[in-house]
Amino acid sequence: MDKAASSENNKIILIVDKEGFIGNGICKKISPNIPSVYITSNENPIHNSVPENSLLLPFKKRIPRIPAYSYSHIFVIFNNEKEITDVLSHFIKQAEKLKSKLIFLIPYISGADVLAKHVTDSYKNTTIMFFGDYFDENTPRIKSSLINRFLLEAMAHGKITAFGLETEKTNLVYLTDLTDSVLEVSLSEKQKSKYYFLFPKNSPTQLSIIRMFQRIDPFLRVDFKNEKINIFKTSKKIDIPEDSVYLFDDDYPVEKRLKETMQKKEIKPRSDTSIVNNHDRKKKHGKKHRPNLFLYLLYLLIIVFLLPFLSTALFFFLGVFQLNFAKDAIYKSNYVRAKVASKSAKQLFSFAQTTSEVIQFTFLLIGKKNWLDPVTVSIRSGEEISDTVYSAIEGMSKFEDVVSGKSMNPKSDFISAIDTFENATGLVQKIQLEKNSNFFAGVLPANKIKEFDDAIKLFTSTKDTYLKIFGFEGKKTYLVLFQNNMELRPGGGFIGSYGILVLENGKVLDFTIHDVYEADGQLKGHVEPAFPIRRYIPLVHLYLRDSNFDVDFSKNGYMAALMLNRETGQVVDGVIGVDVSFVKNALSVLGPIYVSDYKETVTDNNLYMLTQTKAEKNFFPGSTQKQDFLRSLFNSIQNKIAAENSLPYLNFVNIIAKSVYEKHLIFVFSDNITQNIFTINDLSSSLWDNRENNGQTINDFLGINEANLGVNKANYFIKRKIDQTIAIDKSGVVNGNVEIKYRNLSKAGEWPGGDYKNYLRIILPFGAELVSVFIDGQEQKIVPAVTDFLIYENKNFRPPSGLEVEKSIEDNKTIYGFLTVVPTDSYKTVKIRYKYSNLGISSENAFVYSLKVFKQPGTDEDPYLLNLTYPDNFQVIDTSFGVRKNQNTITFSRPLLRDINFKANLALR
Repeated sequence: MDKAASSENNKIILIVDKEGFIGNGICKKISPNIPSVYITSNENPIHNSVPENSLLLPFKKRIPRIPAYSYSHIFVIFNNEKEITDVLSHFIKQAEKLKSKLIFLIPYISGADVLAKHVTDSYKNTTIMFFGDYFDENTPRIKSSLINRFLLEAMAHGKITAFGLETEKTNLVYLTDLTDSVLEVSLSEKQKSKYYFLFPKNSPTQLSIIRMFQRIDPFLRVDFKNEKINIFKTSKKIDIPEDSVYLFDDDYPVEKRLKETMQKKEIKPRSDTSIVNNHDRKKKHGKKHRPNLFLYLLYLLIIVFLLPFLSTALFFFLGVFQLNFAKDAIYKSNYVRAKVASKSAKQLFSFAQTTSEVIQFTFLLIGKKNWLDPVTVSIRSGEEISDTVYSAIEGMSKFEDVVSGKSMNPKSDFISAIDTFENATGLVQKIQLEKNSNFFAGVLPANKIKEFDDAIKLFTSTKDTYLKIFGFEGKKTYLVLFQNNMELRPGGGFIGSYGILVLENGKVLDFTIHDVYEADGQLKGHVEPAFPIRRYIPLVHLYLRDSNFDVDFSKNGYMAALMLNRETGQVVDGVIGVDVSFVKNALSVLGPIYVSDYKETVTDNNLYMLTQTKAEKNFFPGSTQKQDFLRSLFNSIQNKIAAENSLPYLNFVNIIAKSVYEKHLIFVFSDNITQNIFTINDLSSSLWDNRENNGQTINDFLGINEANLGVNKANYFIKRKIDQTIAIDKSGVVNGNVEIKYRNLSKAGEWPGGDYKNYLRIILPFGAELVSVFIDGQEQKIVPAVTDFLIYENKNFRPPSGLEVEKSIEDNKTIYGFLTVVPTDSYKTVKIRYKYSNLGISSENAFVYSLKVFKQPGTDEDPYLLNLTYPDNFQVIDTSFGVRKNQNTITFSRPLLRDINFKANLALR
């Protein structure tokens, strides 16, 4: 305590509160900066969390001996305890002796003015604070007061009982707000008055409070009883000086605080009988009549043993029926019906919960308290699921209002929508974990839940960035790159068009589409392009259309933003890459789109060829036909979304998430915090690798990256298959073979295909050495690529004999690149051999083989096969997914739809 007393200018605060709610809040708020001595009843369970630098003294039958410290402030919280009034004069003398500030908190009831005047007359440096009826998530189970009775009844029983005092005012305030105001005034050097009210001047009536509860929970029952019972002391007008200050405005958000309290935790009834039940029982005992004994026993048997069972079962299975109906309605995109059904289900489960409490009591009487636990758990689970479904649909409506500009408070509605989505994803994950024990796993089967894996993963990993991304922290402008992956480029496809998207408060303020040549024609000055562009296309300058040539899209995004700024002066906050496959995926959900300007119906099946015909055929730089068609298509999609009442939102969300993980929709942001989140979660197609490098792990890496330099759309006709063979010897040397088989299905002279002029780059682990390259079975003579334009643009330049291979290092990866051509209507096989070493594993008893296969944006489901051979004195312990094993070889194959992360743990036999 001495050490604590030396901190914060030697301040120590004394807090005396037998009941403990206000004192505990003050004690927590001042910690850890100011030490305190806290005197309270230790029977209150909230005191389990008293701060470490506070000395807790138990207040039992009388106040304990108080340490003789020099207290700067003395807080005395009076709740009509005789023990406090007996020693109040002692605290006044102690404050006067120490020149402490005395803060006396007293309930606003009759006689409070007399006691307050006595204290202020006795000691001038006194502040009087009158408090009313306060509450938080802990008070209903312990504190008896009007608002806490209402909270207890509403949350434990789903009803409120009012006893004819509905017009009486209630001076309500949330406990944390109360303690914050107490400290703000008490610790201030200047004070406006000696008297303060810890509640608004114009407090709501009991009837207003009941209406608030009904708005929070529309299913809440209210029983109005005519008789009045004087179970709570009501406030009367008392004589207080005119300079008294009310610390809370009349617009204090009582309803909001009540809603937050009810959402924080489920409150179970107190173990003692409630005030209302006591009153009801007294009424019943007062009735003097003698019913027929036989009928009485018969009715009692039916009520106690039959009706609760039948009612609980009926309400429960009706709730399950309504929940199933809501599920089917969601699958059919009928969200209005789903909302009504989920609301009905919630009410039915609530009724089942109420009737089951009677059964629980019956079982308790016969000593079988736990028999009903599985039923009550299922009822609570059903109520939770139906409530979450209802809230999620409400969240969708709010999100739709925000995006469409209909929301009056877009930020609040957006946050509310995100919160409901977060609750929904948490519930889905919970059901996944409890699939073997949760009754409702049948309502939400595993195969259906699995459909949302991508969406849940994307949401949970990026939700903290949405306020910034959607423009709630300032207007955001994004560059949208329309990448034609039928003319494949390293970042996803040739950039034929681009859009400028402007967002503010979740709403699209503007979205314009432009032909890329419109911007490229404005380039002033020179930006050096990548060597393959300058040598093999050839283009002397770098333009926006070729800015996505890096194998790492996060770098492409920054380069595209730079080129747009160089060419047009436009500054953007991020770059979004979309390709033809993403639009095709979206159309598979939205259905056919009629483009009235062109009198054409666009579907996911004819999208590419129709787009090529309308936008690309006979195109020349300066023509607007491409941007005109894309703009008309986008407007038609927008019109369909606005006109449809039952769009399959969930399917569309899944398609977006699927496209993100398959790299048909990619994001890069100028804000470093946002970008780091997307990079860490593999949402920007970055080479960043978070795997740990140590002597016990072989971190293998393979990326196949291609650039179509033939100025055609040959990739529409290209098929490829990738086979990788890895052999690890006992010394730790890794020998790798990668074989890529191409087939070009386009015909000579037929638009829009042609020869596939492919600048192929193989991305390997750092230090990997290229051993050989075979093309169609013929080993190539490897020579260093001539990358200096001063040499290869010389008119006397003659390419060296052999295959020119460019070697580069990027983000701790070794990259080898060379040009190869796949003619029309032909096959070609490219095979490379490489090796690298991890000599540390040769001395280990166990090691891990970790492989990341890095998918190129814009590519589709290319077949991929791995054969891994390891030393024969090792065995595979486990793998990250299923493989085929044969002696000392494991094999797996799967389509390369997204990055593959494979891990095998091996140990000595």
